Amino acid sequence: MDDETEATRLRRLAEIQRLNEFVCLEKDSRDTPPSGVLLCDQIKHYVRLCKMIDPFCEANLKAAGYELTVGNEYSLGGKRMKLADGEEIRIDAFQVAIIKTKETLNLPRFIIARWYIRVRWAYQGLIWVGGTQVDPGWVGYLSCPMYNLSDKPVTLRFGDPIAQMDFVTTTPFNEESAEHQYERPPKRVLFDDYRPESLE
Repeated sequence: MDDETEATRLRRLAEIQRLNEFVCLEKDSRDTPPSGVLLCDQIKHYVRLCKMIDPFCEANLKAAGYELTVGNEYSLGGKRMKLADGEEIRIDAFQVAIIKTKETLNLPRFIIARWYIRVRWAYQGLIWVGGTQVDPGWVGYLSCPMYNLSDKPVTLRFGDPIAQMDFVTTTPFNEESAEHQYERPPKRVLFDDYRPESLE
C-alpha cells in the first residue's frame, strides 16, 4: 500500500474511521441467548443492538435470513467501476464480475454469517466463486466474484438483491482463549484492496 495515491489513502482513513464507529458485541447479555440459525426476530434484535446489517431494509428480511444487495462498486473485464442508482451491470456470457455489497456487515464475536447467490440468479447462469462463511467479528462491506456460465448476458442493477445470508451462533466468545479472533477493522477495507482488476 506504499504506492497508493493520496486520494486512496484518504478514502482508506475515512473508511477505517467509519468502521471503528461500529460496536463489536462480545457476548449476548440476555439470560437465554438464541442458538442455531437466527430467525427474523433475532436478526432484527442484533440490527437494533449493533447495526449487524447497515443499512437495513425490512423488505429484504426473510424468515431465517436477509437478502444482500448490489452496491456501488464492481469490477468487470479487469476494470473497476462505480455504480449508481438506476445504473446496471451487464455480465456477458463466460465473464467474471466482482460485486461489492451495498450493506456493511457488523458481526458480533459469537455469530458467523453464510451467504450464497439467490436462486433467481443461479437459474440465469451466475455462480458464486468465493467462500461462503463470514467470520465472527467481521465488519465491512463484502465482495465476491461471480461467473456467468450461461451463453446469455445477465443484467444486475444497483440495489438488486443478489445474495441470501443467514446467521448462526457460535460457542461463547472468550477473549483470553480466542487465539484467532478477527481483526477490527480488517486489513482490507476498500474494494481496491481485493485487486479486482487482476481477475478478467
